[in-house]
Amino acid sequence: MKKGFTIIESIVALTIIIAAVIGPFMLISRGILSSKSAKNRLVAANLAQEGIEMIRYFRDSNVLASCVGPDGADFDENPDPDWRAITDTSSNCTTLANGNWEVDATYDLTDAEPRLIAFGASGRFLNFCQTPPTATYPNYGLYAYSCLADPNPQVTTFKRKITISDPGPETVCIDPPGPAPCSGTSTTIPASDRIKVDVTILWQDGSISRTLVQTEILYNWR
Repeated sequence: MKKGFTIIESIVALTIIIAAVIGPFMLISRGILSSKSAKNRLVAANLAQEGIEMIRYFRDSNVLASCVGPDGADFDENPDPDWRAITDTSSNCTTLANGNWEVDATYDLTDAEPRLIAFGASGRFLNFCQTPPTATYPNYGLYAYSCLADPNPQVTTFKRKITISDPGPETVCIDPPGPAPCSGTSTTIPASDRIKVDVTILWQDGSISRTLVQTEILYNWR
């Protein structure tokens, strides 16, 4: 009886060993990619919701600041309210005009810079502010275009586009309540008291381009 392995037996044995080693590594690699993809999608969902909440914040600030509308004073000499601040450029008012916009999470009502910046041809990447917080640096953990004093912001693949548009009037069923068309009493919310906010998040998962969109209708609640 001959001892040892033939060349074919050696090749078969080596193939089995390689498959046994590579298999777990492939599973681990796929698990890491899947985990990273899930993390990116969670970040994208939060960035989209943050964009909606910032527009909601500007809307509320315009109402509370009594921004003056294009008609000036009305018949009783009170300012004509303009919740979208289309013509009022005072420091406490943020113009919510139709268009595609960028907004930075670091903006507040004390900033002199514009709060809504036109979304360019391709948009800008958001940075992750990763320097630990100090008394003069409060932006740790935020995704922003400018991380202020952060000497080493992490550039991400995320872009955020906020689109403001007019959705038109809305019919509301009163009695009985329910979705339109109404079978009983109804009222109409005019188009001037509604805006549509679409927040689009764009990012890369490796070589794959991803997109997530969240939509909200905001109202003039004054």
